[in-house]
Amino acid sequence: MGEYLVAVYLTEGLARLPTTFRKVAATATACTLVLLGYAGEVAFAESETRAAVVIEDAWVRAMPPSQPNTAAYMTLRNTGESAVKLLGATTQPQSTVEIHTSAEVDGMMRMERLMSVSLAPGERVEFAPGGRHFMVLGLEKMPAPGESLKLCLQFDTGVPTCTLAEVRRLAPSADDDMHENHQHH
Repeated sequence: MGEYLVAVYLTEGLARLPTTFRKVAATATACTLVLLGYAGEVAFAESETRAAVVIEDAWVRAMPPSQPNTAAYMTLRNTGESAVKLLGATTQPQSTVEIHTSAEVDGMMRMERLMSVSLAPGERVEFAPGGRHFMVLGLEKMPAPGESLKLCLQFDTGVPTCTLAEVRRLAPSADDDMHENHQHH
């Protein structure tokens, strides 16, 4: 029981730290618990420091099999009490993933790389065609429609958040959303 109380006390203290110190404090807490013989509590302490980012409606645009590049889209929702910063992403199988946005420059639409995207507490950020999106570059094999691609998002908290993104030919339409969210009275 004492081990549990130590982990809870240390974890609650971590939650009060600014985000930039939380990763260092989580590592120090984990090392301290291991040294004290509380290895069973390490996973508990680390899990409590995770960012509360929810990934919704993740999908990848299907491209011809010979194409090595595609785009991924989703909605991110920060359900936590502190701001978090999206720093990048990875895929399985391995490829390069960059965060981009589309912007009009001199009357032409151009893609610009973003180094990070901030999410305030309660904020919802859309990654959609024509706006922010993830460029997935250098795929050895383009996944076919109906297959999935594992995407892991990297945040400033140091803890990745992963999802399976379905490969689709087209974006879901507003009609699809209305049909899925239709409730009978």
